[in-house]
Amino acid sequence: MSTLKLMGFAAWCVRSACTALAVGLLAGSLPAPAAGPESSAGPGAVARSGQADKRAWSYANAAEPYRGITITASFLPRPGYEAAIALIPEFERLTGIKVKWESIYYEKMREALVLDFTSGKPRFDVILIDIVWIGEFASADWIA
Repeated sequence: MSTLKLMGFAAWCVRSACTALAVGLLAGSLPAPAAGPESSAGPGAVARSGQADKRAWSYANAAEPYRGITITASFLPRPGYEAAIALIPEFERLTGIKVKWESIYYEKMREALVLDFTSGKPRFDVILIDIVWIGEFASADWIA
């Protein structure tokens, strides 16, 4: 599991490399990959087996290995998160990754996440947590 620090008071936590990519894509926080040491194609090129990839880097290309999967995310019913939810159709179109989401009031979010972490069958791949929960969640090995 990975932790990405975003949006001041909140942290997004993800359970796989795929959802890490999805969070990065949703947040616009993934930089174009640097050229590998064997590539002479310039900035943004990706080296594969000693040869530069001819395709320009894009979110769609980066998401290609994950096309067709579905991730589930938790959100708060607040304007900033509602704006992110409004971007999900564009994200799905660009990446081919389907996003299911659940909006949970802040007062119920911690309880919902604790139940999710301890259920043995978690429903969320991407979660929103308040900074005050990070110590508790990390101590329990629910986030890294």
